[in-house]
Amino acid sequence: MTKEELLAAYAAGRRAFPGVDLSGANLRGAKLIGADLRGANLIDADLMHAKLSGGNLRGADLRGAKVLCADLRGADLQHADLRGAKVLCAYFRGADLRVAKLQGADLSCADLSDADLSGAILSRAKLSGAELSNADLRGADLRGVDLTGVDLFDAVLTGANLTSANLTSANLTGANLIGANLTCADLTDANLSEADLCRAKLTGATLQHADLSSAELTGAIGFRFPGAPDPLELRQRVAKQIREYPELHDQETWGEDTDEATCGTPCCVAGWACRFGGGTRGHRVSTAATRLLHCKGYRVPSFDVDASREDILRDLLVPIKEQNE
Repeated sequence: MTKEELLAAYAAGRRAFPGVDLSGANLRGAKLIGADLRGANLIDADLMHAKLSGGNLRGADLRGAKVLCADLRGADLQHADLRGAKVLCAYFRGADLRVAKLQGADLSCADLSDADLSGAILSRAKLSGAELSNADLRGADLRGVDLTGVDLFDAVLTGANLTSANLTSANLTGANLIGANLTCADLTDANLSEADLCRAKLTGATLQHADLSSAELTGAIGFRFPGAPDPLELRQRVAKQIREYPELHDQETWGEDTDEATCGTPCCVAGWACRFGGGTRGHRVSTAATRLLHCKGYRVPSFDVDASREDILRDLLVPIKEQNE
């Protein structure tokens, strides 16, 4: 079927075109909303600005296709092959991309919010500037992916493989990263506040200036600083400092990297953790303190300015299990 025949049939009311061969076709700006293109051959096709929302492209072959600025909102792209495709600024909000092949695809600035990408293969793909808030990326292969500045707010990344991924300045607020592999990932300046990193692998990950406030890190692997003091001993030392020198405990002051308890400079609990734990090592005080105080079975105390001394001491010294009894 030629492009002209396809568009004429669509205009006449036909919607089912399973297995159609449109390789290399110029479908720029084509209106094919809700079309059934299951298993279609769209290799190297030009779909720039095409309207395919709600369409069925399950198992379609889009290798090398130009899908720039195309509208694929709510489309079914399960098992579709988009390897090497140019998908910049395309709209995939709410689309089903489960187990899709996206290796080497350029998805820069694409809107993938609320999309289902569970099990998708995105290794070496470019996703810088993409919108992935509330996206489902469970078990997705994101090895070496460029996710610079990507919005992953509340995204589900359970068990995802993010080895060597670039997540610089990414927004991972509230993201579910349980069991995710972040080995050697770059999380510089990333926002991981309230993210769940239980059992995540962080060996070799760069966390410089990352925001880990209120993040859950129980069972996280490779999170500790090399040579850092035992976290339980550090907690006891910080608690002792706060109790013996209450006038130097100020939740509004981060403090300095000096190991002199009575130097006269007040600190919040995070500041004291860094003083006694060997410094910030180039990280934000909150990030360094989180890594230093992280201990299985214990909460990291709140670094908020309004956190009470009683609550801080309790979280430093009392296991979660005992607090819940």
